[in-house]
Amino acid sequence: MKRVILAVLVSVVCFGCSISCSRPVREPGGTADDADLALHDPDEYAWRLFLFLNRPAKPGKAGVADPNRRFGDTGGPLVWETWALASGGDDSEVFKPDESPPTSWDDLRRPPERRLILDVDRERLMAEGWRNLKSAVKRASSGTPIASASVLPPNATDEEVRINRATLDTILAMKIYSCGGLGSALREARARCDRRFVQVPTSGKEVKARWIRIDEAQQGRYLWRKDNQGQLWGLAAFHLSTRDIPNWFWADFGHIDCEDGGTPPCGGSKPDDPVNQAKRATLRWDSTTMGAHAKHGINGVRTETNDNVWQYYRLRGTQTNFINPWGEPWLLSNPVFEKTREKSSCIGCHSQAAIGSDSDPRATRICKQPVVTTLGGVFAVYIPRPEDYGVPNEIKNLQIDFMWTPIAQRVPPPKDTPGNN
Repeated sequence: MKRVILAVLVSVVCFGCSISCSRPVREPGGTADDADLALHDPDEYAWRLFLFLNRPAKPGKAGVADPNRRFGDTGGPLVWETWALASGGDDSEVFKPDESPPTSWDDLRRPPERRLILDVDRERLMAEGWRNLKSAVKRASSGTPIASASVLPPNATDEEVRINRATLDTILAMKIYSCGGLGSALREARARCDRRFVQVPTSGKEVKARWIRIDEAQQGRYLWRKDNQGQLWGLAAFHLSTRDIPNWFWADFGHIDCEDGGTPPCGGSKPDDPVNQAKRATLRWDSTTMGAHAKHGINGVRTETNDNVWQYYRLRGTQTNFINPWGEPWLLSNPVFEKTREKSSCIGCHSQAAIGSDSDPRATRICKQPVVTTLGGVFAVYIPRPEDYGVPNEIKNLQIDFMWTPIAQRVPPPKDTPGNN
């Protein structure tokens, strides 16, 4: 009898320990092994990041996975959804309108219910607005009446950017959340002749998400959330970058519905229209889920995503350098993010996030501090050139470690900037 009671007690203790003493889930990134995997098996590393970032978050915590809930449970905030909000305009936790210091990581408050705070996609707003304006002017010249509202693209407010603790701590410590901080960083870097003065630790990460409006019938196919007005949104594109390697590691994921350029709600209402078919996006090869030698899936579907909403999401590609092994520009884009410039490069665009003095004739002052962005074609297929940054002992333009910020983005790219195409 004593043995039976003892066995029961041991079972109870072990069961309780399995609940309260669960081991923390390791976050990929920041180690030599992670860097090696990013370089030599980038598709696998991209998926490991994706599978961790989309795990359920521990209640009330920022950036911590709940060890007691499994991947595929989307009933509450996911890990990346608890990171610091770097977009959101007035609601941003990182780049505040008054340029005051960001909210520190330990002060981030994370309620159990997730509500979307979306930001304007400035690039698409400008590009599509200009294109629509030219079309409207052409129609008006032919005598066709037009509505002014037709110039701006619909649903331009649909973007969300979040950063992890390592990235937030860097921005906070270097004070590059403000014009004054950027100016100080530029002066200090020049005094030290240090081109890598602004540098995020190897554990740094950033996520950019694009949401589209969906209806209740589509909830089963999308990670969905509601905004503060109760509008239903589905995740259409998911882009992540990590600082594991010097030029960052870039990976792009997208919803399968958005790959043909026409399937609602990602595209128009006529998916079989020849125009939409001509814009069909082609998925890049995912070595982990495609082909006879795929070890972790089939036909683009990762094994871990079977029987949950993530089965509808695909790895579109990865990027670790500016040039591929064949000497061509290494392209990586998303048909939802870069709707108007699909032949573009994540690494090329972000490498232009730089600051320089207003002595440059191309410069435009953005505030009282002598700080400007002077490189700038967003979505350009750009490969850095020495003359854009200066000689080793004289820094002309200082890279902000591939991080575009709302402060830097206040300057429109100069029309005569060399190297843009």
